[in-house]
Amino acid sequence: YGITQVFCHQETGGDWTFQRDKAVIAWCHSQQIEFREWQGFGVVRRLVNRDDWDQHWNRIIKNTRLPAPEAIRSPDTSGWPQSLPAPTQLNGGPCPDRQAGGSERAIALLDSFLERRCVGYQYNMSSPLTAPRACSRLSPHLAWGTLSLRDVYQQSKEAGDHRNTLPRKKKSLTSFRSRLHWHCHFIQKLEDEPELEFRAMHRELEHLKTGPNNSERQQRWQEGQTGWPLVDACM
Repeated sequence: YGITQVFCHQETGGDWTFQRDKAVIAWCHSQQIEFREWQGFGVVRRLVNRDDWDQHWNRIIKNTRLPAPEAIRSPDTSGWPQSLPAPTQLNGGPCPDRQAGGSERAIALLDSFLERRCVGYQYNMSSPLTAPRACSRLSPHLAWGTLSLRDVYQQSKEAGDHRNTLPRKKKSLTSFRSRLHWHCHFIQKLEDEPELEFRAMHRELEHLKTGPNNSERQQRWQEGQTGWPLVDACM
């Protein structure tokens, strides 16, 4: 296919994503293909300890935002034996309330949150009744890169610091930015301790994984039939 370079963002996932990344990098090296990763969030690789992590995070998040490129050159696929599937062909099944992607929708969603939806964020984000409106709804856009965490943080800071911003809104945006910090904080734990996928963070809870397992209760949980509405709705 004439590929000479592979570009991607750093990802912190489970063991299978780590093994996948190592396999892709090894293949690129064997094919003399340059493999380059960019830092996507405030997660820092190969930290000796987390003592200075806050300083790293603040430096990354407060860096100057770069302007968007005027154009991105797509590869010439005319000689490829088969075309890549369109995004609509990758749809995983019916989901009427699935959020739509794309940078235009991401920007509109961020704007509506900063303008009005953020008010009362810290009080309403935990309830299933109010969270759909009170929360930013930006998670998929941050995950897929249609918005950067840095851009969201800095725009939130600018909106909160504006002289015409009411105290209630200012407090809500401060709470929102603290969650952006927590986002990276908890991913950093997995980056530093990937074994948490296989063991409990709190060692005294380790025995719970090997305790008695009631198959009937597990089946009811899997089918959303526990009788606890919030648990069942999630399933």
